[in-house]
Parts: sequence; C-alpha cells; structure tokens
Amino acid sequence: MKIGTANFSPKETAERIDFSIILTSLSLLVGGSIFVPKFLLKKEVDESVQKKFENDVDEILQNKTIEFIDSKFNSVSNSLNKCDAHLSRMIAFNLKEEFPVWSIGWSIRSLKRYEKLDPNSVGFVEYFDFVEFLRKTVIEGSAQKFFAIVKNEKNEINPVMTALEKEAAESGNDSKRLAVRTVKDIVDFEYSVQFKNKNLKNNEILLPVCKLIGGLAKCLCGAVMANSQNEKLSEQNLLYRELLEQILQISDYGKKCKDFDAKKDYENRLILVLKELEEYVKNKNENYIKDFEKSDVQFFQSK
Repeated sequence: MKIGTANFSPKETAERIDFSIILTSLSLLVGGSIFVPKFLLKKEVDESVQKKFENDVDEILQNKTIEFIDSKFNSVSNSLNKCDAHLSRMIAFNLKEEFPVWSIGWSIRSLKRYEKLDPNSVGFVEYFDFVEFLRKTVIEGSAQKFFAIVKNEKNEINPVMTALEKEAAESGNDSKRLAVRTVKDIVDFEYSVQFKNKNLKNNEILLPVCKLIGGLAKCLCGAVMANSQNEKLSEQNLLYRELLEQILQISDYGKKCKDFDAKKDYENRLILVLKELEEYVKNKNENYIKDFEKSDVQFFQSK
C-alpha cells in the first residue's frame, strides 16, 4: 500500500459522497441535453417561420405592386394611343386636299394606333367606323388625287417626283424624305397586316387599306430610284440598295427591330420588290404608274 494514500471502504466512500452535487450535475446534464437544444430549436424555427413569412409578404407586395403599376401603365398607354389615333385621323383629313401624300402618312399612323388599342378596354373593332372613314374618305381620295396630279405633270422623265417636289415645297418637307417616309409607313403597315397580325378580324378590316396604297408605295420607290439614276448618285446596278438602306434605317422592322426572324423576312421581301421596280426604272418603263394607280395593288406578295 502506497504511503499517504487514503484507503476507504465502500461504505466509507458512500458516506463521504454529496449526492446533492451529483443530482445537480445530472440535472444540468439532462437540461443541457434536452431543454437547451429544444429552446434553441424553437427559436430557430420561429426565426425561420418569421423570415419565410416576411419573404412571402415581400414577394406578394412586390407582385401586387408590379401588377398595379402595369395596369395603370397599360391604361395610360391605351388612352394615349386612342388620343393619338383620333388626332392623327383628324390631321389626315385636314391635309388630304392640299397634301395627299402627307395625308396618307398620317392616316397610316392613325390606323396603327387604333390597332394597338387594348381589346379588353376599347378595342380596334369598336372604331371600325373611323377605319372605314379613313379608308374611303381620306386614303382612297388622297391616292386618287396624287395620281391625278402625276398625270397632269409635263415632266415626262419623272412625273411622280415632280409632283412630290411640289407637295414637299408647300408643306416644308424634303421631297425625297417625304417619299421614303411614306413608303416606310405603307410597307411597315402592310407587312404587319399580312404577316405579323394574327387577328383575322383586324386583318379583314385592314387588308382593303393595303390594296389602296400598295401601288402608291411602288410608284414612290420607282420615283426615288429614277431620281438617283438621273442625278448619277448611285451605280446603275445598285439603285435599289440605296433606297433599301434608307427604308431599313427608319422602319419598324429595320435596323432596330429586335425580332430577328421578322427583320430578315421583311428585308428579303423588300429586296424582291425593289429589284423588280429597279428593272422598270432601268428600262425607262413608265407603264408601272398606270398599273399601280389601280386600287387593288399590294406592295408585298405572299410567298
């Protein structure tokens, strides 16, 4: 037996142990093992639920706010389009006697705005009487008036451009710019009606308009190319390319169009028509003016 080491019997050892300390230790051990994790878990669950609730509420509020803003924006946009359509229609009517080509441009602007109206609010079909008014009273009359002016022109080289120059001078426009912008308005409108707008009822209403002004657009294209040829501003085999670039710069389906398929399709169709018109110009064929003044000529042809 080692010296200095106490040697207690089991009985003596038991008598010396303070069981209150042991019980306290065990209580702390049990509490730490069960109650503390439970408390921490409850807190974590509460925080998760609160966070999830806050996130859901934030998402709901954000979605409702976006819906509200979109609704208000669409309402305002619809009102602006309606106002623009009405105003453009009245301007077109006031211009038709003195400025027939310019009047047609404003008519197309008006029709495009009517077409954009929200069908759930005041839709395009509700303004059918205005569309018919534009077609019969303004567009058809303006086209006929312009062709009558062209017939009376004594400039046999390019009577269409001569008539345009007179209208442009009186309205403060540039004749070539007036021609190109009018062509752009017409061909964009016709392309939208024929190939982009899926609403058959709208197309049924608008297609007769296209047949009224497709020939005018072709005449204006021929006049611009003939003018370039006479002024030797273009190579003989590139007459159509100069006009093509000018149209694509400002067209809805031109350089800035985000719909790649529509942009390429529009350009390809435009090239086909311009190449055909270029042949008329090169051959000094003026018969196309008489052919295109008919009221059933469209600019584009379906493939």
